[in-house]
Amino acid sequence: MFAGSSPTRTPKDGFLRPLKRGRSSGPDAGTTWQDRAAGSPRDTHQLSIHLVAPGRLYSAAGDGYFESRDGGDTWQRFEEGLRHSYLWSIAIDTADADNIILSAASSAQHSNSEPAESYLYRRRGDSPWQELRDGLPKPAGRHSAVLAAHPNEPGTFFAAWERDIFHSVNGGASWHRLDIRWPEHCRVNEVCALAVAESG
Repeated sequence: MFAGSSPTRTPKDGFLRPLKRGRSSGPDAGTTWQDRAAGSPRDTHQLSIHLVAPGRLYSAAGDGYFESRDGGDTWQRFEEGLRHSYLWSIAIDTADADNIILSAASSAQHSNSEPAESYLYRRRGDSPWQELRDGLPKPAGRHSAVLAAHPNEPGTFFAAWERDIFHSVNGGASWHRLDIRWPEHCRVNEVCALAVAESG
């Protein structure tokens, strides 16, 4: 999965996510490959970058949450407060590289199959992860949410489950359900991706 180009590298360069027990790309857009770095995530589901934090990588993985501050050469794991460590999606505040939202479950089965459950967590700076509940649906019966941050509105996030999309305008502290009218007979089994774009 191509996660995006880094502001400190050429447009051709980018990062490929570390594959499960596999290899990841170097800084030459995939021309050469290297073994997975020691301490790096083994099962990354979503890899993100932030435009104001060159070289910083954020990994939401099946084996927890990881960060790199040097383009993937070394990694740190941040688990304090994270009671559900099977992670599916991640979003970072467009104006604050330290305000991070995760979707999580207790296992792969709970994330993608039955019985389903889905939790959201937030971490700000060096504080522990905190489970988010204000305005969100109960965790039981929902697959792991897919997340996105608004690219031009600081503190604005979206979370999508099946037929529901929730919206936060205060950095993830509280949420409300958007009133979206789906086409008649539309059936949404599981959301795979979420993109945010301004209309008009």
